[in-house]
Amino acid sequence: MTTSPSTRPKKKIPPIIVGVGTFQVAVGLWMIFGMAVLGRWSGITLALATLYITLGAGLLAMKEWARFADVVLHAMLVPYLLATIVYEGRSGIGPALQMAAVLAIFFILTRPSIRAQFRRSPQTDSAPNKPK
Repeated sequence: MTTSPSTRPKKKIPPIIVGVGTFQVAVGLWMIFGMAVLGRWSGITLALATLYITLGAGLLAMKEWARFADVVLHAMLVPYLLATIVYEGRSGIGPALQMAAVLAIFFILTRPSIRAQFRRSPQTDSAPNKPK
């Protein structure tokens, strides 16, 4: 017996993932809003904003590809942010908050319990295996 997508049980979204996913969607929208207000459109910023919105929506949908891509993205952002702080002389609360957010997202998404929730099938969460 197959179930339609509307009747299939959904994965339970951990509150921390709701927070991270919502944060990423908000950051992406904020980047686009900032470009529109300032009138300084950048292809790279637009691509990053689109990526953040997509990854945030993927996390909210409990997609493993979004978790994996987020981990890779934030692992790459750590050395980039360190380089901009050291070589461009960025200092203050802005870069510190940015680094803290990147490290927090990386830490959250690499926890074994969170990773397991993304890999768990929705049917194993709600119904025990029935013999055929």
